[in-house]
Amino acid sequence: MLDPAAWRAAERDCAVDLAQAAQAIGRLDGLLAGLDETLRRGLITRLAFSEVVSMLWAVGTPIPQEVLIRDLADAPASVDLDALSQARWAIGRLQGRGRVDDLRDFLGLHRVGQGRGDGNLLRPTGEDFDAEAAGFAGGAGRA
Repeated sequence: MLDPAAWRAAERDCAVDLAQAAQAIGRLDGLLAGLDETLRRGLITRLAFSEVVSMLWAVGTPIPQEVLIRDLADAPASVDLDALSQARWAIGRLQGRGRVDDLRDFLGLHRVGQGRGDGNLLRPTGEDFDAEAAGFAGGAGRA
């Protein structure tokens, strides 16, 4: 699906940056380990929101952090957020979002072939899977 030689070359060319990233992750892990449970969960949540906002921006679908926070805050604690995500996906499909002749569009895979992560939905197989794999490889190449 992807050229391993190209990945190895990229890793070689970015060795210093990768080592610095690993150090930063180690420092963050140490910081988190030193916090009490409430602060640790809060910081992890804040970092998760920040990362999601950055990823959405990078793929061309920016959503402000406050919109994401409000969306989660509106859901009662008793609601399964994965199920809520699946329901939102299904409603979008039933509202006519996504062309049925374009699997990537119908599945709601956005811009660079990234999936929604809805774990319990049926996944494409055979030729449909091949089409998804090609979309992913193209997106990874552009990234």
